[in-house]
Amino acid sequence: MRAGEIYHEEIGFIWGWIANILFFGMTVLFLVLYFVQITSGPIGENPAPDWLLLLYPLFFLIIGIFMVNFIKLTISADASGITAAYGRFRYFVAWDNIESVELDPGPAILHYGGWGIRFAWRSGGSVIVYNTANAALLLMKLKRGKRAYFGFSTRHPEEVKALINSWKK
Repeated sequence: MRAGEIYHEEIGFIWGWIANILFFGMTVLFLVLYFVQITSGPIGENPAPDWLLLLYPLFFLIIGIFMVNFIKLTISADASGITAAYGRFRYFVAWDNIESVELDPGPAILHYGGWGIRFAWRSGGSVIVYNTANAALLLMKLKRGKRAYFGFSTRHPEEVKALINSWKK
């Protein structure tokens, strides 16, 4: 934990790793195809243009770099509030903006359409969720702001729920 933190948790996301392996693997594959084509001649009867074989690895590299953000979900809390983060994508909620917190009963993949950063609608307003596989989801009702609810996955739902209830105002 960093100085001033009252809670810190990191949850690895296996699908983030799989996506990164896939995208960086595709980058290497298309670079190899490009170099084979420019050194040994056209590949196949109807070869792709060289510029396209360079565009593909660039595309997969950019997506792969973006996907590095989704390797782990980090939950941290300090005296000002609680934050959920996937790499550079963060969502912060101040303690005085939390009305209530509850354990979301169903599987996130069914309620929110998958894992990662998800947006949904629920009676009372919009929801933003930072979730991952194989972890419970806590959902906080917010007092004000653009979103009515904020949820995040945690491996310690009862501990985090008690922490939120003790710090919310």
